[in-house]
Order: sequence, then structure tokens, then C-alpha cells
Amino acid sequence: MQNSDDLTIFRGSQHFELPCAGSIEESLSRLNNEVCSLTQFLFTPKLCLYATELVGRISQDRIEISRTLPACDLLWKPIFIGRLETRDHATILIGEFKYSSLLRWFLLFYSAATIVMVVCGIILDASENPSINWRIQSINIAGAIAINVIPWAFCTAMASYRRRDIPIITARLQTILNPPE
Repeated sequence: MQNSDDLTIFRGSQHFELPCAGSIEESLSRLNNEVCSLTQFLFTPKLCLYATELVGRISQDRIEISRTLPACDLLWKPIFIGRLETRDHATILIGEFKYSSLLRWFLLFYSAATIVMVVCGIILDASENPSINWRIQSINIAGAIAINVIPWAFCTAMASYRRRDIPIITARLQTILNPPE
């Protein structure tokens, strides 16, 4: 199975495999019956406000599944991304848990902007006033770093909180793909 502590914001998680009962077509059919599509979820207010659902896109080539909470669909929820394969006459769900690309790009852009701010501030301060006090420069650098640390800490804390979804999604996938006889 999967250790949810392995999930990081940029790298994702370690490899995940789940054996499935039946063929690829049967597994896809089970997933399509149990996983709510994104359009169905977004345009059904009752589902959006009250249901705890597995939501995602299911296709032959790619499976994306996440868990939604009532009235709270956040950026930092883990998303299972994988596919169904046949190996040694058995169907296996293969993939990994990741965070959304939007979250990763936001944090990357925000960090790059902060680095540029710090470097430009140092260069401009030094070029305008060569005898600038090092204490003023260190305060400017500390302020720019603090501006970057706050969103990083918030996103990391929220992502850590939502890691609890991984065992829930894994258990639901296990139940869907290997129904009790």
C-alpha cells in the first residue's frame, strides 16, 4: 500500500499499485459507476454542498480521482493519478498521489518572484548607496523571505492536513475494484 507521509508538494508520492478483480473493462465500469464526474459534481448543488464524494475523470488511458468534502473543494487536496494495466493475466491499478499542478505552479512562481525581489533589492540598494548599512539590507531580506514563508507554511500545513484523504481514497478504491463477494 502507501505511506501518506511520503507525499510532498512537488514530487508526489511513491509508486502505488492496487490489484483489481476482473478485467480492465469491468474495473473501468465499476469506477465510472462509483466516481462522480467533475461536471456532474459541479452542476449538482446538492452534491457540491452536502456529499463527501470521490470525484474525477475516468478514461481508458488515465484515471484522476480526488475526495471532496462538503462545501469545501480546496487546491491542496491529494489527487490520485494513474491507469489500469494488465500484468500476468491480472488487472492492476497503477499510479501515485499528487497535489494539483495549480498549487505547484503557484508556489514555484511565488518563490521565484521572492528570489527576484530579494536579489533586485540588494542590487538596487547597493548601487544607489554604496555605504548602505548592512542592517537595513538584512531587514529588507528578512521581510522578503517572510513574505514567501507565510504562503509556503500555510499551503504545507493545509496539504499536511489533507493527507488524511489518502487512506480514505485508497480504501474506497479497494472496495470499488475488489467488491466483497
